[in-house]
Amino acid sequence: MISSLLVSTFLVEAQKLTLEDIWKDYKFLPQFNSDFVFLKDNNSVARISGNYILKLDNLTLDTLDTIFDKTRFEVLTNDKIQDFETDTSNRYWLLTTKINRVYRYSFTAVYYVYDRDRDTLTLLTPDRLPASNACFSPDGRSISFVQNNNLYVSSSGRLTKVTSDGKDKSVINGHSDWVCEEEFEVKKAYEWSPGCRYLAWMRFDESKVPTWSLARFDSVYPSSYTYKYPKVGYPTSIVTVHVFDVQKKKKHDVVLPGGYAYVTQLSWSPDGENV
Repeated sequence: MISSLLVSTFLVEAQKLTLEDIWKDYKFLPQFNSDFVFLKDNNSVARISGNYILKLDNLTLDTLDTIFDKTRFEVLTNDKIQDFETDTSNRYWLLTTKINRVYRYSFTAVYYVYDRDRDTLTLLTPDRLPASNACFSPDGRSISFVQNNNLYVSSSGRLTKVTSDGKDKSVINGHSDWVCEEEFEVKKAYEWSPGCRYLAWMRFDESKVPTWSLARFDSVYPSSYTYKYPKVGYPTSIVTVHVFDVQKKKKHDVVLPGGYAYVTQLSWSPDGENV
């Protein structure tokens, strides 16, 4: 008797379900927040709110402090803070502006570094050209990023160019090609070792991958967009793995077992000795 009542109740409720409930009013959409960043005290979070990055109580969401005020920096007058991350000390903040989408997940952006102790804001790249995949090293002392298909490390005001062979539609360092991003949802193709001694990255040689063209109907006269797109049976990128010794400024090639393998991502062992 109990089971039949439950089934009957379910059927009645199911009859009330409409497409509008699902796709217009989103009544069943899970409620979650993905734009919070937990701070080192574990009792508060940071979140973008208009022109500010605020510190909030992680239980009540009451505002505790203003971490960053965009209106105080003239260089950001016409820019919107679209994303951010902070180092483990919460002193340095990497601000993302002027996001320009590339493929499904990847984008380029103009990055700024905010030093909260000194209350200073500086460009990550001195030429203000867009970069991608910028992130802090695990110890927060360095910031790595990709620009013009080459991998860089910025540390204490010094910029180190890890690679120099990057070339549009030919060689990509530290950033996935279209296939790896689309099929495996990978865009950042490099990783710091746990101790920050090494930086490992994937190099995509897509020089032999055929080019595909699309027409963009975004104006009176359509424009053409071309990118490397391998159809079935045609060459894909040749992917190799390399390691940069940050202290010695030396590069090493990773020899893949059994010759060439299809590399989709990489990570470090906890001791930082193996990729």
